[in-house]
Amino acid sequence: MKPIVSILALLIPSVLSFNISAGERGATTLDRGLDGTIRYYDVICPSEKRTALSYDFQTKETCVIPVSGDGTEVCKVNWDKDQAAKDACK
Repeated sequence: MKPIVSILALLIPSVLSFNISAGERGATTLDRGLDGTIRYYDVICPSEKRTALSYDFQTKETCVIPVSGDGTEVCKVNWDKDQAAKDACK
């Protein structure tokens, strides 16, 4: 029984998406995982607009990535992901 519990303890965090509040605007940030040195997030704005964020651990750069083609990618060094999500929802 213990091996099953250990396996589930390892798998559950990788399957679940974690909701992180993105400031007072109420945006929801969903952690989509790590690919090499880049972590990806989905952002759902209160207006139901969706966008994505990426954070590169090597360059310390956060990028807002439009998912519906309604803008260009914006990147800044040392940009907090919660603030980036809030700015993307404006």
